[in-house]
Parts: sequence; C-alpha cells; structure tokens
Amino acid sequence: MTAAATKSEAIQAAAEGEWPFEDWQFTDKNGEQTLSCLYGQADGWLTGGESEEEFSERLARAIWQANGKFCKVDVTAVYLEELPYECYCFARDEYDKLMTTADE
Repeated sequence: MTAAATKSEAIQAAAEGEWPFEDWQFTDKNGEQTLSCLYGQADGWLTGGESEEEFSERLARAIWQANGKFCKVDVTAVYLEELPYECYCFARDEYDKLMTTADE
C-alpha cells in the first residue's frame, strides 16, 4: 500500500469518526481517479445544539490531524428541510487558527 493510500485511509477514518460518511470518491479536476482530491458524503442530523459551523470546524480539525498538515477542506452542509445550503471552506488561515485552539 502506498503512503498516499495509507494517508487517505487515515483521513477517511478520522472523518467517519466525526460523521457517518459512506460514499467516498477520489477524483481530480480532469475526472481521473486519484488520491489528490477526496470527496465524502452522508446523511445525518446535528445534535446537542451544535451548529453547522461548529460541526464543520470539528470535521476540518479531525481531517488535518489525520493528514498531519494543512490540506484544503470544504464542508457543504445541506439542511434538507430548508434549502439552500451553507458551504464552509477552510484555507490556511483557518487551519492556523483552529489547530492552535485544538492544542489548548
């Protein structure tokens, strides 16, 4: 197994620890299967008063910890009973902020 495949499995496991992901796809911009872009999706409900933004930050932290460094994380949360949806995109500055607060 390649290092990229091992890293991908670690990221998937971390994400699945935060949400019940079932469907994973590996694609790049040309539609070819690769480990450079990982997409996952699942249905579920937020509980305990957690907001979409809080969930998105929690998921991003788990992915970054599994990856061991920054990677782009986009979380699209769709509230099916009241469309449209919110998209939370995490860039380098969010990584620095969220990973610093995770260590505290």
